[in-house]
Amino acid sequence: MQYSNGLIGKHFKTLMQVATFHLWDLVTPAQLALSRGIGELGALLWICEIENLDIYLTDLKVLIDNVLDAFASIDATKILFKVKIHLLVHLPEHIRRFGPAVRFATEVFECFNAVFRMLSVLSNHLAPSRDIALKNAELDRIKHLLSGGYWWDNQKKEWVRSEDGVQELLLASPTIQQHLGWTPLTAPQPGLVRCQGRNLREKAVMQTAGTRAIHADNSGNFNGVLFSGATWYPAVEGIAQSGDSFAVGSWAVIRLDESTHFIGHIVEILSSVNALRESNGLVTIEKFVVGSERHHYLGMPVLFAESAA
Repeated sequence: MQYSNGLIGKHFKTLMQVATFHLWDLVTPAQLALSRGIGELGALLWICEIENLDIYLTDLKVLIDNVLDAFASIDATKILFKVKIHLLVHLPEHIRRFGPAVRFATEVFECFNAVFRMLSVLSNHLAPSRDIALKNAELDRIKHLLSGGYWWDNQKKEWVRSEDGVQELLLASPTIQQHLGWTPLTAPQPGLVRCQGRNLREKAVMQTAGTRAIHADNSGNFNGVLFSGATWYPAVEGIAQSGDSFAVGSWAVIRLDESTHFIGHIVEILSSVNALRESNGLVTIEKFVVGSERHHYLGMPVLFAESAA
């Protein structure tokens, strides 16, 4: 489902963590403390795996208390009348029983409202609830048949399933896969970079001497690539080892080996002129180190630029 001009959970997750940077000189200290508390709580909630549950829940309770205290200092009635704020108190109990909060988040099911609405439109409205229930049952039955699910046959007195030809219909028909939400995703290839169209990239071609990569601290390790006669296209984006895409201006955690990691700011992505439009590229990164102390006002880690690598 497409949310045109609307915000969904993943957007609010980001906004609650970066809002403090925009609000720090626009709001009162009490309001800034609330923004900081919400950002810290959001960062701790949006995780998929918990290594040490007891420590995690202890930290979570502290952050929840900070948010409630911040609300109380601004308008304590919010805690009484806003159910969602009150439910934060019970969140540690739910996480201990059901796991990370993102696993039982309910917002993802709101996109199913469009399905209910369409089923209601197609109903004769004499018994809309019945029509919606029957149509949903039909959809689930089709999914069950195509995916090779079993059902009990009263005549044969055994569990049966659809024939191989019926199951192959799902594998052979991308249209049916898409309608059922089972379209297989193409796994991205780490290290691959993508350039602009031919006309645009031909205008932006550059020599090695004009790149930022030639001035990197470890450029000597790439003498076989960064020779003086080489020509390059600036790439639009690349694929990281994690499968995420990145572009110039993105931030990433760079891993040199199992024990060496640092924060990097991507300043240049290059693709050889002799390579295809999608090929392995060369990425220049500005290296940052994390300071030993948090920011005195925002309470966040501070990064210091070290060099380009």
